[in-house]
Amino acid sequence: AMVDISNEMLEDSAFDMVSEVKEFLSERMGRGINYYGTLADGSSKPKGITVAAAHGNNTGNDTVLAVDDFLNLEHEVGSAYRKRGAKWMFHDSVLKEVKRVSLAATVGYPLWVPSFRDGAPATILGYPYIINDDMATFTTNAASANDNAKIALFGDFKKFILRYVASMRMVR
Repeated sequence: AMVDISNEMLEDSAFDMVSEVKEFLSERMGRGINYYGTLADGSSKPKGITVAAAHGNNTGNDTVLAVDDFLNLEHEVGSAYRKRGAKWMFHDSVLKEVKRVSLAATVGYPLWVPSFRDGAPATILGYPYIINDDMATFTTNAASANDNAKIALFGDFKKFILRYVASMRMVR
């Protein structure tokens, strides 16, 4: 797609218009790549991580999140992979539910532990997490025909690779 910008705008602008457009397009492309890298079915687009993942927390028609859901998912990943940088991935609304479950926990330990040091991430069962707003939520699952959409993933995401066949070019 082409973005038309007049020479007058490039030359008379009080700020660096080329840098602004590059930043805008980079963010927009990143969001698009994340969407397809998360949810695409692999037929005419890349296979997204939620489709490629062998396991994940499925909500079905369930709207209640329990500590056991995360414990089970953690242990579906081999211990060697858990030691090499495993993380959680889910939508921000799932994090809200995880925090709610943690605050109401009666099992003696919280599922979610906030950071108490500068620069240290908050954790879930001792592992850091990634917020991905393209992941499914409780409400999207209940409203969709796919009741097996994964609301949480766990693993070493460095092992999930998207292959780009053609590179992007910017022409001025």
